[in-house]
Amino acid sequence: MNNLIHITTSDHENNYLYNRIKSHLVYVHPVLKLIISMINNGEHIDAIVIDKIHEVFPDCSNEEFFYYKKKYNHWKESCLYDADEKYFHNHTVAMNPLDIKKQLANINQIVFEVTDDCNLNCYYCGYGQLYDFYDKRDKVNLEKEKAFNLIDYLSDLWNSSFNTSHGKTIYISFYGGEPLMNVPLIQDIIEYLKTKKLKHCTIKYSMTTNAVLLKKYIDFLIKYDFDILVSIDGDRYNNSYRVFKNNSSSFGLVYESVKYVKNKYPDYFSKKVAFNSVLHNRNSVNDIYFFVKKHFDKIPSIGELNLMGVRNDKKNDFFKSYRNIVESLHQQEDYSMLEQDMFVGLPDSKSMVYFLYRYTGNHFRYFNDFFANKDRISYYPTGTCFPFSRKVFLTTSGKILQCERIPHKFSLGKIDEFGVSLDFDLIAKQLGILYSKIVKQCMECYRSDGCSQCIFYLTDIDYSEKCPGFTNKQMLETYFGRSIYRLENNSSEYARIVNEITLL
Repeated sequence: MNNLIHITTSDHENNYLYNRIKSHLVYVHPVLKLIISMINNGEHIDAIVIDKIHEVFPDCSNEEFFYYKKKYNHWKESCLYDADEKYFHNHTVAMNPLDIKKQLANINQIVFEVTDDCNLNCYYCGYGQLYDFYDKRDKVNLEKEKAFNLIDYLSDLWNSSFNTSHGKTIYISFYGGEPLMNVPLIQDIIEYLKTKKLKHCTIKYSMTTNAVLLKKYIDFLIKYDFDILVSIDGDRYNNSYRVFKNNSSSFGLVYESVKYVKNKYPDYFSKKVAFNSVLHNRNSVNDIYFFVKKHFDKIPSIGELNLMGVRNDKKNDFFKSYRNIVESLHQQEDYSMLEQDMFVGLPDSKSMVYFLYRYTGNHFRYFNDFFANKDRISYYPTGTCFPFSRKVFLTTSGKILQCERIPHKFSLGKIDEFGVSLDFDLIAKQLGILYSKIVKQCMECYRSDGCSQCIFYLTDIDYSEKCPGFTNKQMLETYFGRSIYRLENNSSEYARIVNEITLL
């Protein structure tokens, strides 16, 4: 596998060189490109003279020629061409159990599934008729003791030497079902957290809600300064997949509840309420944007229907409802305006952010990353989050998962009448077995260092499933060429990314 990638932008105008080991991307001037080509064909750098260059570039001056010869030598001396693949292919499937424990001690977010009951019956619900990757929903509430047990367990870790994140903010999120159907438990959890007298962190609260009960509980949410994400898909027709159990529309009640909050608590609404919408065959990006902007003066985040975990017997129904955000956006007459106003949340912007984050070598999450030796970094297969590096999710049944989006069968532990059961050695072993089934593909993939594929969504991994994100050398070159061309021709977009978006 060649770890030096020569790139031509999609308009065939400019050339770049990317070192996969160093994560270093550099522009290659045409004269320098010719010099490199001659060297690759067997010529020695000292044997390359200006007369040979003049045959292709008659206007190349002596000063320019010698400058690019010196630049080539500098690249060699600075190890830009040092791309020994034995370092890059340092994949590992072996996790250190102690590292998993440390991640949990420095957790960013805890998500409590306070109930699996809901007052709506949304057609595309991730726990509904289209999907089969979750445990059976039985209108069960999370037991208070299980929530308290997890808090006790984590509090001990937060107050231990394993916690190295002094002063950080931990987000406590409430999930469902519809979380506002179990406000008493939410209240109990908040009050219990107050008794823990945490030394090294502060707590903030958040919730995603369908807003059916928002008016009833808004004073409670304001009291504890909740960040609220309201789910709504546009006007009455756009929102018609979001129905009550008797199949009647939820739109009128939801709209009235959100309007009530906006009018009665304008400051809170402005600072703490956001909107999330699902794109499907009964709305469009345009419909969603203008509805939310007009009625609530907010810019919504828009997501597609989840492609993972769809039942085989429901795939036809699913794809009748499915719509692609990029296609919907580009079909709008107001495309340019939407692109400007919704910039941060759009797929193209996210793609550029991801490219800059993963492949330019200019992103450092922590100060110590400036000094990391990337030549010796080990990569875990796929782009799966390291256990507890982002959040921990507790289901109503007491299962402990990495997050709320992955199939319930991949629980890492549980909480029962005996307390919290988390065996870090067993977690490391189980994930190692799972990773061992895909590692060979990762070692042959040219985007293994920038993978975004979650291993828990590879449904047939036991049967050597081909990873949908697998990338060969030509595919990587095309991806780089397209991405760089976009950045070259959209300097304002690059500036907005740098100034408005935190790369995490």
